[in-house]
Amino acid sequence: MANFVTSELPEGYETSSPDYSGGGSVTSPVNWPSIPAGAEHDRLVAEAPFHPGYESAAPQEFVTPNYSSINFDAPITVPGRKFDGGKLEYGLLPPLALEEVVKVLTFGAQKYDRDNWQVVPDSKRRYFDALQRHVWAWKQGEQMDSESGIHHLAHAMCCLMFLYEHDVKYSKEKVDIVF
Repeated sequence: MANFVTSELPEGYETSSPDYSGGGSVTSPVNWPSIPAGAEHDRLVAEAPFHPGYESAAPQEFVTPNYSSINFDAPITVPGRKFDGGKLEYGLLPPLALEEVVKVLTFGAQKYDRDNWQVVPDSKRRYFDALQRHVWAWKQGEQMDSESGIHHLAHAMCCLMFLYEHDVKYSKEKVDIVF
């Protein structure tokens, strides 16, 4: 910035601090803070935290990174990447069907008891029969179950999930279903 003689300053400017280039003082708008000079300036710079790219920051010790463990043939990753390979992707569940299944489960918990489906005797046969009743009602054109008001296929999905759970966990009985 050029130096001005005080009498030549534009309106709103005043002499504020020494010119660090070596000659006189610089001018700035009246509301700007003054820049500390000399030793005070050097002290503030030395105490400032290091910010890469700022020339006035205090020098920092540079540590050479160890590149021996980096696989340079690996694909480039972006910040925020998370490695989910091989993990279950619950986001693939169709949300509308899932919501309807939860409605059926809530209806059943209110009608019978929460998790009652786990202790139903002869569960495999009974849930297979219920699954078939709901699928055949839907196949014949009836979309909604008359008792619950929920889609027959949502009831069928619940029955199928109950059958699976009983097959692998809850029931020990064997059911011979002839096809």
